[in-house]
Amino acid sequence: MYQGWTTLDRIQPGSELLKDPQLLHHPINKIGEPSTVLLRRSAFWQVGGFDPRLNQLVDLDLWLRILTRFKAGFVDQVLSGFRLHPQQKTYQNIRNQMATDWNFYWKVYHHSDYDSLQPDFRYQALWIYTVNFIGAYIRGQETSISQRMPLEHLRRIRFWVARDWLKCSDQNLQTLYDSDFRKVHRILSRNKQLKTEPLMTFEEYHVNSLLQFVAQNQLKAIPAQILLSLELYPTQTSLPFLKPNPKIS
Repeated sequence: MYQGWTTLDRIQPGSELLKDPQLLHHPINKIGEPSTVLLRRSAFWQVGGFDPRLNQLVDLDLWLRILTRFKAGFVDQVLSGFRLHPQQKTYQNIRNQMATDWNFYWKVYHHSDYDSLQPDFRYQALWIYTVNFIGAYIRGQETSISQRMPLEHLRRIRFWVARDWLKCSDQNLQTLYDSDFRKVHRILSRNKQLKTEPLMTFEEYHVNSLLQFVAQNQLKAIPAQILLSLELYPTQTSLPFLKPNPKIS
């Protein structure tokens, strides 16, 4: 697994590993199981320990949070073994259809624990999460277990994406548009389930406030951030003047 890193030194700042272009590529856990890692107890508690809200990739989540604050050492020797067996938590989660690796990716995208991570990695994590979640949602419908993957999660992704367009500065708009963030935008704006669902209260407030601004300024220049945010709600905002800025189209 360690060969998944682009560069791995005997001792190096964890921040260097967090900039590796292969960070979120397969194999996703390039450090390994808890039995392969030796760390100070103080470091474990300083980053908050394991996250009980995750049921998969809890070790990787911990390793990445540790790398944000500490150096990492690599020992190029086989020092531990790992046995696969049917009673492992991962196997149990797969049998119970609860193996949700993608919740880890959602945390990478939105949680403050990962604020120091490069934006491109966070957008990549959002894209991975969105693709996997929609796939799981569709499979759940086909097997009558869609209750485990409610539509509210898709609403949540869409709202966060709409919000992040508004937070983006003019200087960073083109960069954001060219990233995996735009892929997620397209998936959500074309999703049939979302298109047919009425808006919830927080969504209505978001859309109506932006439409009110557009109505007051439609003969003037409308910021592309607002148009892109509204583009995620095509059924509610099918107005002829809502066209993305040609500079970034």
